[in-house]
Amino acid sequence: MRVAPHRVVIAGGGVAGLEALVALHGLAGDRADITLVSPSTRFGLRADAVDAAFGGPAPAQHDVAMIADDHGAHLLRDALHVVHREYATALTESGRELQYDSLLVAVGAHAHPHPALRDALTFWGMDDVPAMSAVLADIDAGRARSVMFVVPPGATWTLPAYELALLCAQYAIDRSLDVTVTIATPEPAPVSALGPQAGDAIAASLAAAGVRLRARLPVQRLEGDRLLDLRGHVLASADRVVALPLLVGPRLRGLPHDRDGFIPVDATGAIRGVPSAYGAGDGTTVPFKQGGLAAQQAEVAAHAIARASGADVAATTIDPTLRAHAAAGTGATWFSTPLRASSGRAPVLSESPLWHPSTKVSMPYLASYLQRVDARIAE
Repeated sequence: MRVAPHRVVIAGGGVAGLEALVALHGLAGDRADITLVSPSTRFGLRADAVDAAFGGPAPAQHDVAMIADDHGAHLLRDALHVVHREYATALTESGRELQYDSLLVAVGAHAHPHPALRDALTFWGMDDVPAMSAVLADIDAGRARSVMFVVPPGATWTLPAYELALLCAQYAIDRSLDVTVTIATPEPAPVSALGPQAGDAIAASLAAAGVRLRARLPVQRLEGDRLLDLRGHVLASADRVVALPLLVGPRLRGLPHDRDGFIPVDATGAIRGVPSAYGAGDGTTVPFKQGGLAAQQAEVAAHAIARASGADVAATTIDPTLRAHAAAGTGATWFSTPLRASSGRAPVLSESPLWHPSTKVSMPYLASYLQRVDARIAE
């Protein structure tokens, strides 16, 4: 007698959701009947927007429907709204009820300007490229002789701020423009999450590009062009100020969340207290909101779901590792840092790629698939 396929709902069409889809298809095959719920029909790497802001290529856009179809999934253009855990049912924003045997929530986080930095340009992705282009136009016209990039209080994944500063400094150098570029951060060293060795390498890149590093600043608020501390003392100032956003969790009804709206998950990706439900990506309580870490969560969850579907795969737990590639800099720009001291692995810095395919975000299943698609199109 044929066993009914394991009904899987994947909510989210970003790195985590699509990495899980591709991995699950390879691990479970037709044992899983997958519905992908995504409000977006296009997928591109947000991390590539940093380079695009300075004239680099726009992130490649891929058809989510094609990705779903190639992996035996049905795409529902919608968004997750409520989870009824007692009925194993997901309700979408349009009112569709989806029963599931396994649910993966990979809906991401919401980006907002930091309340104390509303006078700054908040840079998060491609939607902010035109505003960054306007800053560059002001530099070209001599209206902006100084630019400051700010890491706000509470930011966890801070690499984009340093990339923006490096690219801005190089932009001025290439045009022989006298522009002061500063990065202001409460961190003790650049991208503290990557560890001291990576911090030293990034600091060396900043120094080589002439970027002023203002570390350990007690950033409190921005008034006009002045960055202030809690007592109102001026910490730094610039003609133009660019800041990273503040991220908040999705606060989905029917799912637990912390005070900032992020979904708690364990080392297998399971959502605490919700049977047969898993979480991956920026919308979870993972300590750093970073694409490579989201992909690792997705792979672990895919193994758990494949195993639940009857596939002969081993259960796995995440060994979280930050893998990052800086868009600019001298010397080492590829970094791999284990987040657990008990892993027994040392951080690795390299001038050459540390993973394959060598996309900016380490997402082995999805990147390998997209590389095949690009090769097929090029033929």
